Amino acid sequence: RNSELGELRRVLKPSSTSRLVILEIAGFSSEGAGIQRLLEIVRTAFISRLVPLVGGVISGGHFKEYRYLDKSLHAFPGPGAFQLALKSSGLNPIKIQQLAPFRMGPYLIVCNPS
Repeated sequence: RNSELGELRRVLKPSSTSRLVILEIAGFSSEGAGIQRLLEIVRTAFISRLVPLVGGVISGGHFKEYRYLDKSLHAFPGPGAFQLALKSSGLNPIKIQQLAPFRMGPYLIVCNPS
């Protein structure tokens, strides 16, 4: 992951006005209780079952191509770990904003080159 982030840093124009904007759905959390846990179960079912089904139908039967989303989300680091990876790649996160309640993501991350 650091090599990809390093490449993003490399192609950013070295300027105080340069920005990298990332919209990312954060990894799933097994923590939480009550409504948060219920929403995480619903989100997991939506991403792992409904999105591949709808994507497969719309794409004419290419269901397999949409199953990577679930694996990708589980492999993606949480916001704190991703922020550290950005910093170690020469990117300075200047804004991290969660766009949905209950730690459901997505996150808007704005960086400039360090």
